Amino acid sequence: MKQQKIFFKNSKGQRLAEILYYPKNNSFPVAIISHGYRSKKESKVALALGKSLPKKGIGLFAFDFSGNGESEGKFEKTTVTQYIDDLKSAIELISKKTNKIALIGPSLGGLISLNSASKDESVKTLILISPLSHFRGQIRKEIKRITKRIKSEEKKHGIGFYIDALKYLRYSKHKKKLYQR
Repeated sequence: MKQQKIFFKNSKGQRLAEILYYPKNNSFPVAIISHGYRSKKESKVALALGKSLPKKGIGLFAFDFSGNGESEGKFEKTTVTQYIDDLKSAIELISKKTNKIALIGPSLGGLISLNSASKDESVKTLILISPLSHFRGQIRKEIKRITKRIKSEEKKHGIGFYIDALKYLRYSKHKKKLYQR
């Protein structure tokens, strides 16, 4: 197994940090892992997959979303929409090297991967690991909690993130798109 750390840009021109774990052969499929909330490219899941997938002839592209880890941007300014855009930039980069792309998404990364896979036909495989689902009620409670406290102090991750996340929680709309392929 070999690995290479590089940077690529998202649509806003921000540098995103990435590690590519790759097998010995020159031509190989690639799985892109989208990390969970407040995680990074070196998560336990990504490190384990970075060791095991190359042994099976599959590369792993692990990156930090904008505002996370070594990537540019401010965490408090990030949204689900921005993370989806970051993943789109990663898919565009990898699709220049291979037409065999899989998305792996643990937790919040599952929500991001599902939304991206339903819109991008270059994604051939989707693996979700404990994806966020049916948590509209939890988001609404969080919005109320933040709204009460927002008057007294600035929040690290404000209300905008949660309001934006509500747009992406309808799994049924993505299921149709994926099954029609």
